[in-house]
Order: sequence, then structure tokens, then C-alpha cells
Amino acid sequence: MATFRETLRTLLVQKDISLADLASRSGIAYQTLKGFTSKTAARKPSVPVLIAISKSLEISLDQFRDCDDLQMKKPDEKEEAE
Repeated sequence: MATFRETLRTLLVQKDISLADLASRSGIAYQTLKGFTSKTAARKPSVPVLIAISKSLEISLDQFRDCDDLQMKKPDEKEEAE
């Protein structure tokens, strides 16, 4: 599995979109996006930011579901009882 940073960087390359273009399309500040993609990225996006990025890249939000550093689950996945 990949991290959010790796997944976003891969998608940007695949779509041939720069961070500046993504910032313009999504309305998310360039510096915020840069914080998600830097080598020392410690910031994690909120759900509204993930949605804005997904819409701007014309992808499903599920593209980020398997990111190691995000805790996203489908509604039908239930927490295991401890």
C-alpha cells in the first residue's frame, strides 16, 4: 500500500497536472497541497479537501481509500469488537 503523499504524486504525474494547476482547479492553497506532497509530509487532508482533490482530478474518492496513512472505511465495513 502507498501513502497519501505517494498516491497524490502518482495521480498528478498520470494526469499531467502540476500542484499549481491542482490548486487552481480545487481552490486549495498551493502551500497546503505542497505540504501534502513534500518528503516530510506530516499533514493529512480533511475529508472536504479529499473530495475537492478527487473532483479536480476527476477520480473516485476510493482512489485514496487504501492509503496507509489515512483512515478511510466504506460504510459497510464495521469495526471489529475488541
